Amino acid sequence: MPGRDQPVLESLRLATERWTGVRFGVRGGATVVEGILDACFPIDPDRRRWVVIDWTAPPGDEALRQELADHARQALALVTPCRTVEVHMIGPDRLIASLLR
Repeated sequence: MPGRDQPVLESLRLATERWTGVRFGVRGGATVVEGILDACFPIDPDRRRWVVIDWTAPPGDEALRQELADHARQALALVTPCRTVEVHMIGPDRLIASLLR
């Protein structure tokens, strides 16, 4: 599967701090948007910059990537000093999670 060859997965595997299956709810206009961050990890010691991996969304949809980045940043900022998020959409592939164990 092409998604499994992504270098970001090796970065996730080697990260000293990584979160998987993070449920969140953030305000999106007049509604609350709920979702799951498939995987994420900070890329700086201050935990202000994060990488988020979505292994269910196919790559190439820039509008979706931006929406995911906005929601992930809002969610992570509730519990960390997160300021920026870099999103990698590498799906769909339901088996990637098992490769990280």
